Amino acid sequence: WNGDVTLSGRQVNTLMGDLVSYQRGRIERIGAPVDYVLLSDLARGDCDYKLYIMLSCFQYDAATLAAIRDKLYKQPCTVVWCYAPGFIHDGVADVANMERLTGLRFAMTREPASPKIALVDLTHPMAAAVGTASFGVDYPFAPLFDVVDDAAVPLGVYCDTGRVAFAVKQVDAAQVVFCGSNKISAEVLRGFAQAAGVHLYSDSLDPFEANEQFVMLHASRSGQKMFYLKRPSDVVDVFGGDVLFRQVSEFAVPIEAEQTRLFFVGDSAEFLEYMAGHRSE
Repeated sequence: WNGDVTLSGRQVNTLMGDLVSYQRGRIERIGAPVDYVLLSDLARGDCDYKLYIMLSCFQYDAATLAAIRDKLYKQPCTVVWCYAPGFIHDGVADVANMERLTGLRFAMTREPASPKIALVDLTHPMAAAVGTASFGVDYPFAPLFDVVDDAAVPLGVYCDTGRVAFAVKQVDAAQVVFCGSNKISAEVLRGFAQAAGVHLYSDSLDPFEANEQFVMLHASRSGQKMFYLKRPSDVVDVFGGDVLFRQVSEFAVPIEAEQTRLFFVGDSAEFLEYMAGHRSE
């Protein structure tokens, strides 16, 4: 209530809490705008993204399978499948279901083990962009799934078992990635986005959002924050109304912890004229 920031303990389901709730909080920190869609929505419309992160897609139906094969895998994109994609189909749990959905062959380990992943190939762009030697959690659970596909490139293994936990394979026009861990840091997710060709506006790992005319950042920590624009633009502080920069491709501003800043990027004269006209109303 008074603006003080404290850390408090939390209790979550270790699998789903980290796989869904935690990941949403990390995805918003990669420095690029994101959308959230349901797996079932893929069959209802067209999506055109460079990167798809499939968090909890444990079940699928025929319409979803057709959408993955006929839409996603026919476009030059990167699809990252997490933990147990497609394990359940028509009420049956089987790794064969996972292959039909993802295009990758899997095996299953029933003994509890940690899903923490150690990288084994730093030459591949997907692994090189990750920027860390290992990621994931130390607590054990089961089952775990590993890639047993000769056509896939192994990038990382489970620290406990040595089985392939992180791999990439070309499926039609798409680059398909499997990540067996249920918890992926913002740094690793940002690496996935970078390798997929996503434009990254920010590298500070703060909560971030953007569209074609605005960029917003909420500072987790105080510091100088860098922004990288798609094209040279004027930069206006929306809350203050000041033109901060003119025709820049990148800029830096100091932002205090827990402060949110919103910037207009484009033609400053048009924006200020628009704002002046709406204030007069």
